[in-house]
Amino acid sequence: MDLNEKNGNARIIIAGAILAVLYLLAGSLPIKHLWGFNFLSYLPWFSLPVFGLLFFLALLPPSADRIYSIVHNIFRKFNGLLLTWRIIIIVALSISVFYLFRVHVHSLGDGYQRIYQIEQGYLYYHTEVLDFFLHGVLYAALKLVGIFSGETTYIIFSIAAGTIFVLAVYLFRFTNDDEFDNGPIIKVLIVTFGGLQLFFGYAESYSLFYVFSLLYILYAVKFMLSRRGLLTASIMLALACASHITSLVLVPSFVYLIYHNQKNVKPKTFGSKYPPIIISFTVVAAVLVQEILLRVNIGEYITSVSGGYLHLLPFSDYTILSPMHLFDVLNEILVVAPVALILFIAGISSTNTGARKKLNIFLLIAGLSAGLMLMIIDPKLGFPRDWDLFSIPAAILGLAVSIYFINKINFSRKAPYVKLITGFFPVILLSGWVLMNSSLKGQLTRAEDLLTLKFPRFSGHGERILLL
Repeated sequence: MDLNEKNGNARIIIAGAILAVLYLLAGSLPIKHLWGFNFLSYLPWFSLPVFGLLFFLALLPPSADRIYSIVHNIFRKFNGLLLTWRIIIIVALSISVFYLFRVHVHSLGDGYQRIYQIEQGYLYYHTEVLDFFLHGVLYAALKLVGIFSGETTYIIFSIAAGTIFVLAVYLFRFTNDDEFDNGPIIKVLIVTFGGLQLFFGYAESYSLFYVFSLLYILYAVKFMLSRRGLLTASIMLALACASHITSLVLVPSFVYLIYHNQKNVKPKTFGSKYPPIIISFTVVAAVLVQEILLRVNIGEYITSVSGGYLHLLPFSDYTILSPMHLFDVLNEILVVAPVALILFIAGISSTNTGARKKLNIFLLIAGLSAGLMLMIIDPKLGFPRDWDLFSIPAAILGLAVSIYFINKINFSRKAPYVKLITGFFPVILLSGWVLMNSSLKGQLTRAEDLLTLKFPRFSGHGERILLL
């Protein structure tokens, strides 16, 4: 092991230790403004020593090596089962976990508003056409066979979407011959991002947005590696845009995929050259046209284009570069993709530039587009309230950063304890987030605490009514 490799391993341990200490401090003091990391303060007192022990075992190389060996053997035996049995086990475990740790009160976003809308029979909402329509259809179908509430509809839809997502990620292959050694760790990370909370009975319109956006990134990476998967990537993009209009943030990266396909892959047949363009841009155009027509024909939607964006210049207390906004963005990343910070610290000074330059260009475009959305979109209800909307660009950014640095530091050749820190830390951090949200007392206490903070963009009227 050369000096650069040792330094890289040390940086991963140091970065992990910093996050662990910050997580435990935020949960014990507590630090209310660190809303993306203070979950342990809303759990029973013994959660602190338990999580502290888990962090310690993961950061100590001998114990980490042992845990990695055990987990590796479990996965090896699991992958030795027949595919049918593996699918059954994944589906059963996913449904069980999502249901047992589901949210019991919908104070995280606009859940109660969404429940009311589908119970009133609404099937259309201009920003989330497909998602809203499918929720409405499911509610109508369930009403035919029994008495089901709008809340139950969202719970079923959320858990089903999450189960499909986990299964799709497991079955996904970056290349058909498995030459991409870093594939397994990337798949582990993507199913441990904080956005997974959207599948724990969460009542909002972002579950499909999350699923299709991240699957689009995976299939786009597959295409950049193997020249296969462009058609699937285009379908994922189309479904993402139909699910939520802010998926348009993915279009610049798809334009690069098309450019790469035409210039470097040079497909010879019509079927491999034009369908991806036709499918994706037809849906993108339809989404844009219906939004424009709505704003033209319905007066209440005719607003300034700049109305949904933050100012760059300090015209108010909350701007793109204001400390509060930057701190909110950091909190969002800590909620959704904290492992990206570990990999960034580990790989930023690495001398290896990576051999997959075209893939890196795609990741750069996707990451910058998502980061731009995080920075410039005005969270009118406050980041803590709108965390779910911003979880998708945060996940896209986190995934792009993770894939880039995993490749850059030759992660597949890292020592077992380094792999465990990278793969196990997100599981620990996600557990605190999910456990807090599944606790009725914990979630309501957190909602009350958020109301006491002075967020320039935070609207707490709905939460105040709920808490009363």
